[in-house]
Amino acid sequence: YVALLNNDTIVDKNWLIELVKVIQKNKKIAGVGGKILFMDGRINSVGQKRAYNFSWSDVGYGEIDTGHYNRINEVEGLCGAAVLYRKRILKKIGLFDEDFIMYADDNDISTILVKKGYKLFYAPKSIVYHRESATAKRDLRRKIYFEVRGRLIYLAKHNPEMILEYVRKPTHPIIIKDVIKKILKEHGHKYKNIISKLNSNQKNPLINRIIWDIRPLLGRRFLNFISQYRIKNANLDGKVSS
Repeated sequence: YVALLNNDTIVDKNWLIELVKVIQKNKKIAGVGGKILFMDGRINSVGQKRAYNFSWSDVGYGEIDTGHYNRINEVEGLCGAAVLYRKRILKKIGLFDEDFIMYADDNDISTILVKKGYKLFYAPKSIVYHRESATAKRDLRRKIYFEVRGRLIYLAKHNPEMILEYVRKPTHPIIIKDVIKKILKEHGHKYKNIISKLNSNQKNPLINRIIWDIRPLLGRRFLNFISQYRIKNANLDGKVSS
């Protein structure tokens, strides 16, 4: 097995053995996460699920722990702050994608594992206390930058056809619209009709950093998608015609 643990956590003495107990129940279980609590005892994560706007959310986030998440169950995704993976399966499907650096990398590997037919489980007796974003909170702009960057790379890998719809109701609309507009612009005059729908002229100092960082990654993947589906037009409501 391979266990991952953030450096801003405090663990219960049985946190690891409880993960092992659950992962040993079935060879198809690729990963197990425990009950991750904030330092004040509120729930941080008892698994992850797909949320609105193509993002992911932590199940139980901010709730008081009254014991209502005390059953072992299968989940869509696992928080990377404290998790156990089956080493054999990681060797088979690959390790964490280092393109992400931080944020969305745990969503990415959860998605890959489930697509490959493996299972992810929650083990309630594995307790970990987490300060959450202890490093990133010192610099909010840095946190936003990596969140946006990670979400775009995640979509480019798993749902490239949804990037335009993501722009419609983004968490950070100005940043994402400008990023997508500039990335598409790099591919030339063929996609001016798409670019025209992303006509945000507002500037943000994060844009250049994001563009230069992910241009080789997101640009290549999005271009592959465009070639495959031959997008000719995109409407403001997120519908794409080909």
